Parts: sequence; C-alpha cells; structure tokens
Amino acid sequence: YLPFATGCWDVPTWATRLMPYMKHPNFRLFDTWESIPDNIVLGSVMEANRNHWKYLTISQPNTHFYLGGYCQPIGGPNVTWFDTIEGGIATIAYLQGEPRPKIYNSRAYPRNGPVLNGVRLQLSTGCNHQCTFCTVPHPAVKNSISSIYDQLMPLYSREVGVVYMDDKTFGQCDWDYIATINDWIHPAGFVVQTTATQIVKMGMDTMREWQRMGVIAVEIGVESYNNSILRIYRKPATESLIDVATHMVARAGMLVCPNIIVGLDGEAPDTYDQTSDWMKRVPNLGWFNMFCLADYESSGQDASEETPIKSWQSPAAQVYAGYGFQRLYDTAIASMS
Repeated sequence: YLPFATGCWDVPTWATRLMPYMKHPNFRLFDTWESIPDNIVLGSVMEANRNHWKYLTISQPNTHFYLGGYCQPIGGPNVTWFDTIEGGIATIAYLQGEPRPKIYNSRAYPRNGPVLNGVRLQLSTGCNHQCTFCTVPHPAVKNSISSIYDQLMPLYSREVGVVYMDDKTFGQCDWDYIATINDWIHPAGFVVQTTATQIVKMGMDTMREWQRMGVIAVEIGVESYNNSILRIYRKPATESLIDVATHMVARAGMLVCPNIIVGLDGEAPDTYDQTSDWMKRVPNLGWFNMFCLADYESSGQDASEETPIKSWQSPAAQVYAGYGFQRLYDTAIASMS
C-alpha cells in the first residue's frame, strides 16, 4: 500500500475485513515498489498509483495480483479484479482451499508502521444528496450494530492514530455511536466528511458535541464557492451557507477542511478567482482536498483526479481548467503553510 506521506499509513478497510478469514494473517504494509516478496498480492488501485500497479503486474509475472479500485480494471494473465469485500473474502477462502469462508481470528490487524496506523470506519453508506457529479448510491443507509462491531473488534486494545469516518455525508444517519467508538479504542481523533447543508441543519450544539466526542477535523464538500456552479450540479449549498457552516465548525474548535473540485461546467477565470479568494478566508483551516472532475469508467486523463484537462472539454474550458487548477493549488499551498 503506497502511503500518502513518508511514515504515515492509512490502513484500507478491505484489509481489516479480509484478515480475520486468513489462516495465517501476516498483512504487511510496503512503502516501496521495487520488490514484493510474495506470490499473492492484494491491493487498492487508483489513478494516482495505477501506473505503479501496471509496472508490478508486468515485471512480476510469477506473482498473482488480486486488485480492485475506483478506475478501469488492470488486465493481465496474473491479475484478478474484484470490487467487493465479498469477492475478497471468497478469494481468501479459495486460495486456502476451503469450500466456504471461515473466521479464524476476529482481531487480526495489520502491523503498525513507523507511526500509529490511520484507520477507516463507517457508520453508514450512501448519501441523501444527489449531486449530479457524484456516483455515491442514494439514499444514506445506517450500518448495523454488528457491522460496526466487526470493524471495531480488530482495534480493541491496540494503539490507534486518527480515525477517518468514511461515511459519505456524516450526520445523515445516527452518529452518536462515535462516542462508544471513542471510549473503546481511544484514537488520536476523528475526521469526518459532510456538507455545509448538513452542518447548518444539525446546528451549533451538535458541532460542539462532535468536538466533545473526539472529532478534530470536518471535511466539507464545498467544490466551488460560486452559487451559479453549485446550482448546475444540484449541490445543496450556497455561498452564504458555506460561510455559516465553516464558521460553526471553527467556533466549535474543530479544523475546517474544504473539498474543492476543478473542471466543473461553468467554471471560468472569474469563478476560480472567487473560490481562490474565499479559500484565503477559511477559518481554523486544517487542509484542502483538491480533485479534478473525473470519469471513473473511462481511462487515462479522463479518469484521473490529478489532471484538470479532459477530452470532453471545449478548448476554452481546457484553458480555464488549467488556469483554475494552478490558481487554486497555489492558494491552497500558501494557505496551509
């Protein structure tokens, strides 16, 4: 698994879900790609690391790769592609010569890296919003208590770093179970993601309660600080609502972490400038998450979240996207530093 920063691990949820089904779990986190000393490798493929995986699958023909991810599948005689946890569990059973999956150790967990592991947990799946650029299923569905317990069991009595609550819009389903999670595993803190509309709907008292429960940062799906762009994509927010939400999070003592998308229809230099100016005013800033609009069912640049230029854009839109990416990126770096 390729870390996003040196010495900082983000343990993928599929790893913690598959390990209990392994007879001899020995999941290791690699931070180099030169050599993978195993004959079977499981991994997460994204546009950011797709080329690394393609190189590995070609350069190590005697290794079989079981891969999945948010992009076009990687092919090859030594590659099996699956996109569900159930597929991974069935694969583990098959590799161990078992007719059906069997749990061997409910507390199996990857070894710690040089720093405390980053962990992902989910209280719900899906989202009640239906923004037109998004592929998250509708509606939001609360996970069962047993599902949440299964996620927590491997973490009991272990040191845990920051926990990322991977609910697509945190707060749309019951969220108070986070207090139990905090009491059980005592993490360094929680990061949640939600929308400005959801924050304002829940109110200031809820924001203070989140902070008391251990939430240290709130990622907010801003995308663009322009009412005209937000209307095009049915984003449930306005400029004024975004301002209210960010200040509520800041007043409650949590970091504000906006998500920004480059390449949306209707963007032009003046709209990117307006978003950039707003970024300089974000209170209690933690970080910015910047993405480029992507088509995950496509390939190449069109599927990449790192490249602003796409084939479907007009020549003018490509120029605007290039301008916006550089302008917003420079603003983000300056603001975070």
